[in-house]
Amino acid sequence: MLDLRSKKVFLFDLDDTLINAHQAKEGGLLRAYQKLVSECITGFEDLPSYDEFYSGLKQIYEIRDQNGRKKYFDFDPEVFEEYCNGLSGNSSLIFRHYGFSLAARLCWHYRDTKNSSLMALPHTFEVLNFLRARGTVYCITEGKCNYQHTKAMLTDIEMYVESVFVTNDKVNELKEFAKERGFDRDNTVMIGDSENDTRAGKNAEISTVCIKSGVHDYESFKIMADITIDDLDQLLKMLKAKD
Repeated sequence: MLDLRSKKVFLFDLDDTLINAHQAKEGGLLRAYQKLVSECITGFEDLPSYDEFYSGLKQIYEIRDQNGRKKYFDFDPEVFEEYCNGLSGNSSLIFRHYGFSLAARLCWHYRDTKNSSLMALPHTFEVLNFLRARGTVYCITEGKCNYQHTKAMLTDIEMYVESVFVTNDKVNELKEFAKERGFDRDNTVMIGDSENDTRAGKNAEISTVCIKSGVHDYESFKIMADITIDDLDQLLKMLKAKD
């Protein structure tokens, strides 16, 4: 079994590994839906349910480009705009604002609620403090550069890591990131909640740990990490374990 106590470089994913990204996102979407309902003047019976609202936005959010890469890394203004444009086809629905104006309002409430709900997951700072005293800790995350840094700042993660590396393609760029910084592969480990994190670590030829703190179907993963654990508390206990 992989002995994490020998590692010196720790690469952590951000969303749902160190912070409650999914939970905050869900809260933001619920607030955006509440705003949609409050904007409606007539046609209430034709308003989409929350589940339909969420499904419609998610379908747009998950669009990928011709290379198979995600077009959006969050429910961006463009996602809300495309969704609101679709609502305009229902003549019975009349809102106080239309098109981009309505989309901008929904997106603002989504982001405001989500950002105010972001926080570190239990045991995050205990783990990071423990590891900083024994090696070097980095945060490796996918998404829009400014927003990922904002999340790391809002949750104080940036204060506990050497740096936050933001990429649009973790699987292919992590290997180069590790090489540029001269990490010893044998002393480095990638820790994340998704199959993508494990794939990135495997591609970089480093050890991998999967934490089941996300919302994935972990039993369906085709690529398995060297170690799979339930949460950061279990990780901390493994790091502190004595022979």
